Amino acid sequence: MKYEIPLLEKIVSAVTGNKTKNDPDVAFAKKSLKGICSAIDKFAQKADGRLAEKFPELSLKIKDLSRKMHMLEPDVSTAAGKAEQAIAQKITCASSSCEVVLTGGGAEELEKQLAELEKLVHIRSHGSLPPPAKQTANQAALF
Repeated sequence: MKYEIPLLEKIVSAVTGNKTKNDPDVAFAKKSLKGICSAIDKFAQKADGRLAEKFPELSLKIKDLSRKMHMLEPDVSTAAGKAEQAIAQKITCASSSCEVVLTGGGAEELEKQLAELEKLVHIRSHGSLPPPAKQTANQAALF
C-alpha cells in the first residue's frame, strides 16, 4: 500500500505534464513568439548589409534585440500577448524606418523606433505592459 501514493503522484504528474505540452494556448503562444522572432530575424538580416556599413551601432542594436527576442519563453498571459502585438507592430515600423535610412534618409527615426522596440522587448521579458496613463515617476524611470 505504501507504494501506491508515489505511483499515483507519478501518474498524475505525467498526465498533467502532457496536458500542458498539448495545451492549445501554449501552442499558440509558441507560434506567436516564433513569428515575431522570424520577423526580427528578417529585419536583422536587412540591417546587416548596407546599414552595418553606414551605422554599425544601429546594426548591432538590431542584432542584440533579435538575440533578446530568441531568449524569451512562450507566455500565455494576456499581458504577454499584448506586448507581443506591440513588438510585432514596432518591428514593422522600425523596418520601414530602416528602408528610409537605406535610401539616403536620416537615422533619427530608426533610432527612435529601435529605442521603443527595445523598451517593448524589455517589458515583454518582464511579463506585462505598464498601464498607459497611470505610471508613477519610478515606473517611468524604469522604462
